[in-house]
Amino acid sequence: MLFTSYGLKKTSIDDIVNACNIGKGTFYRFFQSKEELYFTILEKEEEFRTKLIEEMLLTDNKPKEAFKTFLKNVFEYISDNQFLSRVIDGEDVDILFRKLPKERLENHFKKDEEIVTLIIAKWKNLDVLKEENPVILTGILQSLFYLFTFKDKLGKNFPLIIDRLIDFIVEGIFNKNDPFK
Repeated sequence: MLFTSYGLKKTSIDDIVNACNIGKGTFYRFFQSKEELYFTILEKEEEFRTKLIEEMLLTDNKPKEAFKTFLKNVFEYISDNQFLSRVIDGEDVDILFRKLPKERLENHFKKDEEIVTLIIAKWKNLDVLKEENPVILTGILQSLFYLFTFKDKLGKNFPLIIDRLIDFIVEGIFNKNDPFK
């Protein structure tokens, strides 16, 4: 894939249409820019989250353990997915924030909040979560994933750092009186 190999900045529309054997007019019939295409691919790649969330919510595991496993599985998936790793790790995110229509980004982040709201609603009924605002919790989780930008600087300890941060986050959002302990 061109974006994985060269990134968003170095991949041109000509590169894309040549690789796909289509004309520029055909490309522009579907996408306004290469950033729109890139973001569409990103959203498609992120669909794995939905599957992992469904598994987490349907599991017989304790909510706290299920959430911790979910976060670790997401990190593992991103680490193994060259495209997602590049998106989170590189300058591509900055380009997307500058070039994409504001509404497209807002809709994307709103979907993230809706997902977190569903998780909160399910576990609130079980009385295992502290009072948490979905916007705050979404921001905490997004911040955790932005740590990929420091992966190289953190070096070989990166996986251990992520594990510990996941532990801290999970401990911070779940009640001490978890009835599933």
